[in-house]
Amino acid sequence: MSPDGRQRLYLIGYDHTLYVKYQTRVNGPWSDWASLGGRAPNADAVGVGRNADGREEVYLVGFDDRLWTKVERPRNAGWSQWFPLPGLWPNGDAVGVGQNADGRQELYLIGTDSRLYTQSQTSPNGFWSTSWSSLEGSWRTTDSIGVGQNADARQEIYLVGNDGVPYTKYQTAVNGGWSPSWISFGGSWPAQ
Repeated sequence: MSPDGRQRLYLIGYDHTLYVKYQTRVNGPWSDWASLGGRAPNADAVGVGRNADGREEVYLVGFDDRLWTKVERPRNAGWSQWFPLPGLWPNGDAVGVGQNADGRQELYLIGTDSRLYTQSQTSPNGFWSTSWSSLEGSWRTTDSIGVGQNADARQEIYLVGNDGVPYTKYQTAVNGGWSPSWISFGGSWPAQ
């Protein structure tokens, strides 16, 4: 959603390009589809986050197994070029996007080793850390990554394990630190 309340929709087309469609006014009609460029598998999940200043930022894993991002510049008026973030990721990987209480975005991806990794901006609206931190676990690379925020602004993440059981892990302090182990929610759920 735009800072002014207009909804946006992002999809990867048959031509492997990312497209956006948005409301032309609040609660109003929709624009035509507009290309944001890029090259990604059709099965890719598109991650969407918001910077502290309200600018949206999109993320996807390209055919080259790199995570690419593109950010609005300035708010509601055009986009930056695509630029890569460090690391190599499986094609079709989901990108979880959260936000810390201080406004820094935080990303979550499942690596080729099936572990969940996280990386955050070094400052609100700023650059990204050059390294990823492992949050452990064993996950399917096609899993969706749920990201939530507690009332006290600590992030919490959710995944369904290889055993079909949903798990959660949460920040132990606002803006950082993670619970030492994954907590089972029990039950058995179909693989995605």
